[in-house]
Amino acid sequence: KLILDFLPPDEFKIYPSKDRNAFNDSWFISFNAQDKGSGINHYEIKESFLGIGGSWKEGDSPYVLSDQLLLSIIKVRVVDNVGWEREALFVPFRLYLLYGGLVILLVLLLIRIIKRIKA
Repeated sequence: KLILDFLPPDEFKIYPSKDRNAFNDSWFISFNAQDKGSGINHYEIKESFLGIGGSWKEGDSPYVLSDQLLLSIIKVRVVDNVGWEREALFVPFRLYLLYGGLVILLVLLLIRIIKRIKA
């Protein structure tokens, strides 16, 4: 059967959750994409600890996260039946806080170094 599909799957979002009644109180994500052309073939999930590295793993929703500290950037890729792809991204708020704190520390360190050079 010939399938004509010229568009990737629709945009979608990643929803993180934690429920003491599900998955032993572990963090998990939920997502659901739609493809009006050829239909969804599969999903792939990538957790990049502190935004570095990580590998794609095939999975479904809901998906239990391996990083239970929520310090990873989470990507979900949906692939339709003709190979079109769409990705969604989730950056945990605590990762923004961590990076923001590091920037502040670096700025304070730079100010201190400049003061020592001028003195």
